[in-house]
Amino acid sequence: MMAHRVALATGDGFSVNKHFRQADEFQVFDIDQKTYRFIEVRRVPVQTPGKKHDEGSFEEVLTVLSDCEAVFVAKIGPVASQCLAQQGIRAFEVPGAIDRILQNVIDRKVLDRFGMKE
Repeated sequence: MMAHRVALATGDGFSVNKHFRQADEFQVFDIDQKTYRFIEVRRVPVQTPGKKHDEGSFEEVLTVLSDCEAVFVAKIGPVASQCLAQQGIRAFEVPGAIDRILQNVIDRKVLDRFGMKE
């Protein structure tokens, strides 16, 4: 089985604690059946507060996350979630410690259950 690539919205590097469009960085990991491995930090432009979301406002973030199968965030709106889904990226609202989230994804086979590509 190939690894699943995921991105986690973080403001402190230790926890998923950012809204999808208020995150300025995502930590990217590869996950297989037993372990996870840190790949890199990817920086993205932050959505201007008060600006209305539209599909165009997500293009740069979608490009940065294009090789990821899933994104873990503290919160995400329906427009952003739909834009991700159209690119084959599943969004999960799960605030908390990054290491605990990744271990739960492995233990519960979350990405396999949701039909994520291998």
